[in-house]
Amino acid sequence: MYIESFQKAIKRNIEYAIEAGLLSNVKLKRYAESNVHSVLQYCLIKINGIPLVPLPEYKIKLEKPIDKFRINRKF
Repeated sequence: MYIESFQKAIKRNIEYAIEAGLLSNVKLKRYAESNVHSVLQYCLIKINGIPLVPLPEYKIKLEKPIDKFRINRKF
């Protein structure tokens, strides 16, 4: 129930972003310079009609950045 409602809410938000000109094929190709990350984050956070609490991303400034290539993934 929640998954289906969540999917529909995200789809509505993405469709709105496309209609408003916030997302397009050109912008997806130029991901970094078009602020696509923020638009998609908004689409995930702005969910109405389901009892889930959306939490925005929070960035933490570290003394030494995490090296993503040294993380041992076990998938």
